[in-house]
Amino acid sequence: MIGRGKRKKDDDASEATAAGPKLKAEVTIGYVRLDDIAEAPRNPKEHDIGAIIQSMQRFGFVTPGVVNEGTGRIVVGHGRAHALLKMREDGFPPPERIGLDEGGDWTVPVVRGITFKSDAEAEAFVVTDNRLTELGGWDHSALPEVLGDLAAIDLLDVTGFDADDLAMYQYWLGDSPERPPLPPADPAFVGGGKVPRLRVMITFEDAHEQEQFFIRYPGAYRPGVMTYRYAQMIGAAAVEETESETADG
Repeated sequence: MIGRGKRKKDDDASEATAAGPKLKAEVTIGYVRLDDIAEAPRNPKEHDIGAIIQSMQRFGFVTPGVVNEGTGRIVVGHGRAHALLKMREDGFPPPERIGLDEGGDWTVPVVRGITFKSDAEAEAFVVTDNRLTELGGWDHSALPEVLGDLAAIDLLDVTGFDADDLAMYQYWLGDSPERPPLPPADPAFVGGGKVPRLRVMITFEDAHEQEQFFIRYPGAYRPGVMTYRYAQMIGAAAVEETESETADG
């Protein structure tokens, strides 16, 4: 009996190795109507809908959203869903890999089979999934070369970076003697009002010092742009600040 049990276990292990690990629940990708996508009750992440639309027009719809089977609401893909709604509203054709059902409604690929232990855990994942991307930051010694190569073949504008970002990087790395002008500061809307957003120019002694800065302050990931909190942390001497206005102003 013991021998048979061990053989059965060995057979199961061989089967799992050959076919991949056995999963407790099957994860699949299926299509749902765009109008049937239900959002998470609270999602504090903001999205650049225009940039997402530009990306989908160039690359098509690449990354499916994720549905929490416990609630039927998505935990990943809110920005892409909003962008698709905007595209349809403005009369754009559906991007590649967005389907049409018999009634002509747009259908969207989503990951199915994911369930969370509780609504609170699902909400935590919504925040975590976005925050981990921010924490990863960029390799600021490698990124400018990649952006430069993409700019040379007219693909920079779909990356979320622009020519001003590339110029700033090239100045930082010493590839350009000309310091590019800082763009005007944009107000950030928080809690219904406007708060200052700062434009900061930081000079590093060498590439190592620059690398260590971005490791220590991963939130300051966009060239020449950082929030007030990061400006305070580094004690920036020269900043350009917009006036704070109230929502009523």
